[in-house]
Amino acid sequence: MEPDPPTLQGHLLLADPSLRASWFGRCVILITSHVQGKGTQGFVLNRPVEGRVLEDLLPSPDFKHLRRVPVYEGGPVAPNEMILMALRWNEASGTMESKSPLGIAGATRALADGWEVRAFTGYTGWGAGQLEGELKESSWIIARPIPTALTGPAGPDLWAAVLRSGEDPRQALLAGLPDDPGLN
Repeated sequence: MEPDPPTLQGHLLLADPSLRASWFGRCVILITSHVQGKGTQGFVLNRPVEGRVLEDLLPSPDFKHLRRVPVYEGGPVAPNEMILMALRWNEASGTMESKSPLGIAGATRALADGWEVRAFTGYTGWGAGQLEGELKESSWIIARPIPTALTGPAGPDLWAAVLRSGEDPRQALLAGLPDDPGLN
């Protein structure tokens, strides 16, 4: 495992295989806010709501420019809340950039500027020190973001792709584990 960066903001959190039976099984989470001693917020990148776009949930004419924006399950916190986020890969810095929460005008502007816009139902959140404790228990794997996190496969295939992209050969082995090793 890589040493803990000073801030996890902009990094990906991958659920350890031990979390397979939980809500977080094989999740890939983009950390959008992390302040030591205050808490952490992020959004699940690999749980699209199958076939759903914003128009399905919010048919109001106010969202006409955003009607094709895909909807994702962002996390178990506030699942009835809709959050718009703009994402893009910055090739020069090798980072994933994000802007959230966005209003209708901000999301429309981001789309026009070439950002990918996604709608998330809910988010992930940890209180002060909670995520750091879970990291010490090896519940999560910290990973650098990769362009595939925006353009690649959804679901558990993204989790495996991010694991394989790292330099740690143990992570590549984890990527190949079946969902339920007991059935192997």
